[in-house]
Amino acid sequence: MQTEQLTRDYLADTTDIVTTIVVDIYCRVSTDDQEDNTSLDEQEAAGRQYCAEHHLIVGIVHREVFSGYVYREREKLSLMRERYLSGKIQGIVIRTFDRLSRKEVHFGILLEEMEHHGVAIYCVKEVPKIVSSAR
Repeated sequence: MQTEQLTRDYLADTTDIVTTIVVDIYCRVSTDDQEDNTSLDEQEAAGRQYCAEHHLIVGIVHREVFSGYVYREREKLSLMRERYLSGKIQGIVIRTFDRLSRKEVHFGILLEEMEHHGVAIYCVKEVPKIVSSAR
C-alpha cells in the first residue's frame, strides 16, 4: 500500500516537469530615418522581459541596423536562422513582426521555414493574424 502511494506521488510530481525552451531575441532598426525606429535597447529590454514572464531561456540577443525590406543580406538574421536550422534554439522573440521583415513575401518565407523546423515565434506586442495548423 505504501509503495502504491509513493508511485502515485511520483507520477503527480512528474506532471510538473517544465520543458526548457531556448530562444534568441532579434532586434532591428532601419537605416531609413523615416521608419519607426524603436531603439535597439527598448526592443531588447521588451524581449528580455517577455522571456522572463514566459519562462523562456535567452540564447543570443541579435541587434541589427539594416533595412527590413531585405533579409538575405542581414548578417544577424542569417546567424539566428543558422541557429534555429541547426536546432540550437527552439524559438525566436521579436518586439513586433515588422522587425523580422517589412516585406510580406520575405516574412512568409521566414515563417514557413520556422514552421517547417518546429521553431516558435514569440511576439511581444502583436498577435498573429493567421494561425497555421500543426504538421
